[in-house]
Amino acid sequence: MYDEGLCVKADWDRAAAFYMRAQDSGQRFALERLIAGYARPGRDNGMALYWVAQFPAHLGLPQECIPVADPLKDPDGFASAIDKMPPATFQSCVYTAGVVAQIFSEASYPTLALEWNVTGKIQMVFDPAANTIDWKADTLNVPDTLPSGLRNGADDMVQNPRAVKNSLVNYMKGKGDFALKRFARPSTWGLDRTFRLKREMTFTIE
Repeated sequence: MYDEGLCVKADWDRAAAFYMRAQDSGQRFALERLIAGYARPGRDNGMALYWVAQFPAHLGLPQECIPVADPLKDPDGFASAIDKMPPATFQSCVYTAGVVAQIFSEASYPTLALEWNVTGKIQMVFDPAANTIDWKADTLNVPDTLPSGLRNGADDMVQNPRAVKNSLVNYMKGKGDFALKRFARPSTWGLDRTFRLKREMTFTIE
């Protein structure tokens, strides 16, 4: 609520304090929300990489984005490494971290897929230099009985079989599009242009 200004005045410092408490207690997605929040324009972007560096394998960022100095054991060395990072590299790392963390901070099970028991694995390929994300279903399990596509008089909704089949991919694509709009790609790119960030999301119902 403090992060986005929902029902209260937006206050990132208060939001970050709550996210840190959530992270300490093992809450899911607290880390992603911290990274995405600090990566926003006008905030302490170095703190985004501070949290990335504590869990270097979590987002899968390029090695250039993660200083060798441990942010907890050697905070001065970490701060010095951040200060010495070329501006284009720093901005590109913050952008990449922000986009990926934003996507995963808000990803949950899409309602339509949950209602129709659609499960499977979705592949994400993020090309940060090109500011694009490709999504595709690796495996997809769709129920034999899909909606007819006819209007349902009870709720006046059109049940679309194609929408059900594509519910997982379309949902993640929406999250990706939002993240790309929230974080502007730096005009000067400072990372390897051939780098692709690949992640796999598993949607399962137990």
